[in-house]
Amino acid sequence: MSKYKAVIFDMDGVLINSEIYYANYRKDFFKMKKIDTRHLNDSDFIGANIKNLWKKILQNEYSPSKEELLQSEYTIYKSSKKIPYGEIISNGVGEVLEYLKKKEYKVALATSSSRLYINRFIDYFDYKDYFDVLLSGDDCKNSKPNPELYLLAIDNLKLSATDCLVIEDSENGILAAKRAKCTVWAVKDNKFKMNQEYADDIVPNIAEIIKKLEDL
Repeated sequence: MSKYKAVIFDMDGVLINSEIYYANYRKDFFKMKKIDTRHLNDSDFIGANIKNLWKKILQNEYSPSKEELLQSEYTIYKSSKKIPYGEIISNGVGEVLEYLKKKEYKVALATSSSRLYINRFIDYFDYKDYFDVLLSGDDCKNSKPNPELYLLAIDNLKLSATDCLVIEDSENGILAAKRAKCTVWAVKDNKFKMNQEYADDIVPNIAEIIKKLEDL
């Protein structure tokens, strides 16, 4: 057994390659609402929850009432969209989860995505038995890079931060996990040019996790 007792996974960009779908949904919604987003980049959203970004999105047009309305409308809009999970699951996810279960690691999912999308992902692959803890952006007031989600995961696992290995991809997620005092391995990003320099290590793909854990 390695020095870690638990592995905490981000979902989007790690277990499933869903970020391009979310990016397209956002762009379509903003266009429909005539919201100017030329001051924003995809990296502003990756690893974060849009509920914490409306001030940055709207700038001088921001108001609490407008935020509340847009958040409600975007939640409904996004919930109506289907993601082809079978086509975008990262190679090796099933094998990694089976390995961790066999080796008696605790496993958590800590994602900024909504509970709805966690449930859809878990149900699609029937992965419920592989996870001890499931946490979404709905469970926290603050989204990544704030460490709240990872601190909550550690608390739910009933472990210390040094017992936990986090698998992330985005700069926001990596920073959140590091601020929670966890070790972080980043799955190499080849699409969005994300800054992954704060990770403790970078793996080429999720399947490589098994080998790295075996080598510890």
